[in-house]
Amino acid sequence: SAEVVVATERGSVSIRGFTDSGNLLTDPLGGRAVILCELDAVRHIFPKELCRVWDGGTVLVAEELPQTIAKRLRFIPASGALCGDSTVITAVSPLSVSVTDGKKSAQVDVLLAPLPRRLSAGEAKAILPPGLI
Repeated sequence: SAEVVVATERGSVSIRGFTDSGNLLTDPLGGRAVILCELDAVRHIFPKELCRVWDGGTVLVAEELPQTIAKRLRFIPASGALCGDSTVITAVSPLSVSVTDGKKSAQVDVLLAPLPRRLSAGEAKAILPPGLI
């Protein structure tokens, strides 16, 4: 289990997460790892226009975003149960992300991909890639 702190221009939020060896999502352009999280856990720190992209799960809505938001988006090829019918998920580059696992704490250069569904039956709201810290 780990604590993930995500910061944006609108504030920060701390969410509980866990590492999943199956989360191998990376940005095809920059190679950055992707943390999946529940949209409801981070909704309040992102602009409502961006949340509509995640709610609708469509890349087409992203074309309507202001340039300041759009330039921070990455479209990640994805498959599997968590991604639903989508073959592309929309991730964003937050101002900062730090991860603490009880032993270590580190600032990590990752993308965040909020999904409009529960990711776990427990308290965890984020799924981290292996070897993050």
